[in-house]
Order: sequence, then C-alpha cells, then structure tokens
Amino acid sequence: MVAEGAKYEGHWAYAPVERPAVPGTATGNPIDGFIQSRLEREGLAPSPEADRRTLIRRVTLDLTGLPPSPQEVNAFVEDTTPDAYEKVVDRLLASPRYAEKQAMHWLDAVRYADTCGFHGDNPFPAWPYRDYVLRAFRDNKPFDEFTREQIAGDLMPDATVEQRVASAYNRLTRTSAEGGLQPKEYLAKYGADRVRTLSAVWLGSTMGCAECHDHKFDPFATKDFYAMKAFFADIKETGLVPDRGAKAWGSQLALPTEEQRTRQRQLERRVTAANVSLDEKAESLKARQVAMGKRNPQKLSSGPARLALSAASFRKGLQRIQADYL
Repeated sequence: MVAEGAKYEGHWAYAPVERPAVPGTATGNPIDGFIQSRLEREGLAPSPEADRRTLIRRVTLDLTGLPPSPQEVNAFVEDTTPDAYEKVVDRLLASPRYAEKQAMHWLDAVRYADTCGFHGDNPFPAWPYRDYVLRAFRDNKPFDEFTREQIAGDLMPDATVEQRVASAYNRLTRTSAEGGLQPKEYLAKYGADRVRTLSAVWLGSTMGCAECHDHKFDPFATKDFYAMKAFFADIKETGLVPDRGAKAWGSQLALPTEEQRTRQRQLERRVTAANVSLDEKAESLKARQVAMGKRNPQKLSSGPARLALSAASFRKGLQRIQADYL
C-alpha cells in the first residue's frame, strides 16, 4: 500500500503510450522478440512447430470461428510452396466468415438486438445496421469513417443511404412501447445508455458510475457524464416508442433490394400508363356526357357522378398495387 511505502502510479490506462525497445533476440516479427525474451527469462524453450493439420485448424478457428473443411485441410497439407500458410491466411481474411466473426464482437459491444429489451420485448428490425457492420469488416472500411458514420451518419452533408443506416447505432438502446411509462424517465434511460455504450466502445472506459457520482478511479466527474449525454439530446424521441411496424413510428428509410427496385420501376410505369389511359377515357366520356345531356338533361347529372366514382375506385386500386411494393 502507498501508506506503507509502495510507489504510487497512476492508472495504466491513462499513462502516455510509449513504444518499448524490441529485445535484441527478435528475428522477423517484433512480437516474437518479446515472447522469446520472456521464455529465456523463464528458462523455457519454444514449443516445436505444430503439424500442418493443427496449423490450419488453429488459424481457421481463430479467424472465422469455424473449423476448416476436409477439402481445405487436404489442400493445405499437400501445398508444399513456401507461402502456403500465407495463402491460407489471405483466403480466410477475404472470407465472409471472417467479417461475420469480427462483426459479432462489434455487435455485442454496441448492444445490438432485434428486440426492444423492455417489457414485451417487441421486435426491433435493426438488421440493416447489422449488414452495414458486416460490409464494413468485409471491405476493410477505415475506422475513422466507421466511427463518424455510426455516431452522426445522418448528419453528414448529402448523407448516403449507407451512412444513414449506420447512424441506426444511436437507435439501438432498449426502448419501450408500454403505455404507462413516464416519457421523461425513459428519455433519461435512453440518453444514459448511449453515454455508457459510447464511452465503453470508443473510449475504452466505463462512465456508468459517473451518472450518479464522480468516478472513484477514473478521471470522470458527474458533469462529464451529462455533458456527453447532451450530444444526443436532439435525437427526436418522445420516450414512448410506438410499435416498430406502425405508421406512428414516423418517417422510415426505404431499403428495397435491387430486385424490388426493378419491380417498383415496372409498377410505376404501369401506373403512369394507366393514369394516362384513365384521363383520356375520362375526357372522352365527358364529351359524350355533354352530347347526351343536350338530348337528355336528367342523365347528364347522374353520368358525371358515376364517372367520378369509377375513376376514384380505379385510382384506389392503383394505390393498393403501389403500396404492396413501395
């Protein structure tokens, strides 16, 4: 203890980062130098190189979370080229399975879920954000872009659909649609959750304790907690979050697939052509009604009424068709 003469040192997490000198025994990868140096201090020798079946099993499990297939094992065993192992690593890094394994850790950190969390735990269709994270790891998106797009993608100038989807990170809080909740209480819950998550994921620090009191071990005061919370104060929320599928949820971002976009364009062309045809027929019918009305005034008044009703019914039918695909 410090009171008994121990040397006081600040928390290691806040000490300036310094690059240590690589031990002189290093050959190739500097990390090997540190490992070899420690082994020597402990009087130990490195383990012998693993056999090729063990090597490919280890690296495949490590990078993808899945074991290699028998065909992949046999191909590696039979590959006698000097860069056989490097080729396996490159193949695994380019695999969708690698992106999935890395995305799994990220999604855990940002508390991703497909349900609301509170009360009835209603469905929360957040899968577009999940796919955004998968693509980011697959395409090796730079971390600074990855950060900006998630925290404020919807605020970026001329934000793309991808960037707006990324900002769904801010919607991943536990939310409630329970009718008896107090809106201000739940707005406070949502804001506090964002501070805890942001500090843990991007700062590598826990600010949760500072919600109620100055942090005992980290240099965070309560005012820091609420200052960070203020960054999210303009997110449009009411506390009570309506059913995710309800129209009351407000404006939603359309995310059609390419096939759906093609079908949508086809329907739009059909609707346009149908509207033109309807207008032409309406004009023709009006002319006929006028001519007929001159001969029979009583039919003139009932004719336009039937025409208007028929046109309205037709347009409603077109709207229903559009709604099925838009």
